[in-house]
Amino acid sequence: MRSLMRNSGVRVTIVAACAVLCLAAGKPGAGAGKTNRKGRQGTWTFEGPTGLATWVTCRYVNGALEGECSIYWPNSRVLESAGMYRDGLRDGVWRFHDEKGRLYATGRYAAGMRDGVWEWRYDTGDMKRTGSYLGGRKTGLWTHHAREGTVEKTESFAEPGEPEPALPGSTVRQSLRNTLSLLGPTFSVEASGDFILASQIPLSVLEPEIKEKIIDWVPAGTRRALGIETAGAEPVRIFLFLTDELFSDFVTRLQGGESRNTDPFLGGFYYPPKRILALPFLSKRFNFSPGNLAHELVHMVVHDDFPQVPLWFDEGLAALYENVANVDGRAVAFPHERLAYLRERATHVPPLADLMRMSAAEFSNSSEDDPILNYALCRFVCYYLQEKGKLADCYRELKTHADDDPRGIAALPRSLGLNSIGDVQEKAVSLALGIDLTTFRAPKGTLWVVKNR
Repeated sequence: MRSLMRNSGVRVTIVAACAVLCLAAGKPGAGAGKTNRKGRQGTWTFEGPTGLATWVTCRYVNGALEGECSIYWPNSRVLESAGMYRDGLRDGVWRFHDEKGRLYATGRYAAGMRDGVWEWRYDTGDMKRTGSYLGGRKTGLWTHHAREGTVEKTESFAEPGEPEPALPGSTVRQSLRNTLSLLGPTFSVEASGDFILASQIPLSVLEPEIKEKIIDWVPAGTRRALGIETAGAEPVRIFLFLTDELFSDFVTRLQGGESRNTDPFLGGFYYPPKRILALPFLSKRFNFSPGNLAHELVHMVVHDDFPQVPLWFDEGLAALYENVANVDGRAVAFPHERLAYLRERATHVPPLADLMRMSAAEFSNSSEDDPILNYALCRFVCYYLQEKGKLADCYRELKTHADDDPRGIAALPRSLGLNSIGDVQEKAVSLALGIDLTTFRAPKGTLWVVKNR
């Protein structure tokens, strides 16, 4: 989690008001059209990220999207998607295309949520998969086809609400409208399970690697691993920006519109009070990784259930699940690049007891060589807990004793049956340094791999 620090030293995250992203004329994503006292009216066009081509053409009635909308691949003339809006929400059949204009997916929306049969196709035009949605959730039988046309696998989904109840439709629809009015039509905004996904990334890129492997699965897998039974009462809004320029403008405006350094937020952030998660996708300075999105989603899951979670566990668990496998529906992590930092700088690792007492500012800036050491140590403490089968036990201990042991100084060793924090550090670091990456293989069910440096 990327945080802003006030003079009081209190750990706070980005302060968001209503101005989520409002680009001025002449900037990428800027819109051109007519307005009156009731808001935008008639046809509007929005420029692409470089201003070289139209990105979106749509229609407004009294400030709400209404009627036909066409979205193009950024900075090209190739149609990416087209369909209808009704009362500010997607409605009816939408068609999506890849970067060469080939049909990628076709499906229907009802009041902003996927509904009815959806179909996806290979670049040859042959069927890739088909299935149904009800209220934005998968339902019934889904069929996946191999390129040669044979059925590769089938999946069966329970009716929405079994076993986890969906958020009320009225709550989701209102959040959809609010999000779209804040971000504008360069974002594709739709309900996705317990989330509102607002993305500037074309659907053929977003699915299935980002949406299905990460957004649709990581929160559920994390809850199962920690024994968390319920999600939040309000949908989380996930904002995926196409470029770091658009993302940086977003961060600047969230900080009050002043020109400030946005580098601390480069990899994304989660803001619990407003339930907003935001990341850039295409960046000159930052390579988007599934692990970064997973990291922020884990923050979301934990803060929903345990807002007072100790900093070391919050960051350690989020770092832990940057590399994760789906093992019987649970998130199971395995080593990745932070092991290299720990191994290379093992003699400079700070005492875990000191780290557990740090403020957010100290945690991010205190290590002699590199603040990533703190993240690496916390990750492997959580990895040790996982390997000992005590991750959920430790989480329960931390939550149960949050009032009398807010840092978890006593809860951590107690959950492992050890005598001290020093014992925990010795065993966790020993386990980490003993991993042979030349022979280590990612477990079956791995969703993605963040390569070791």
